[in-house]
Amino acid sequence: MNKIILKIIRLQTKLTPKADKLAHFFWGFFYALLGLIIDETSGTNVFVFLLPAIAGSYKEIKDIEDKAGTAEFKDFLFTILPGLTLIILKAILWQHQ
Repeated sequence: MNKIILKIIRLQTKLTPKADKLAHFFWGFFYALLGLIIDETSGTNVFVFLLPAIAGSYKEIKDIEDKAGTAEFKDFLFTILPGLTLIILKAILWQHQ
């Protein structure tokens, strides 16, 4: 039983994103929620994805230009992931109403 628990902990540690990726996810979630509010008040369905995509793109482009950070496609993915998740959840919940 102990070996199974250790394997689970190792896998969990391996799959846990680095703090930088979690920061991208956090801010992507913030922008996705803001986009969701805009979508709900305006009757559109684009801002929940568009705002995190714009913010993530801008951040990575600034990293390339300024050479202050490291531009990574994974950072962009972690920024847009919350918006994609909210789109899927909204679609699922909308079907069941």
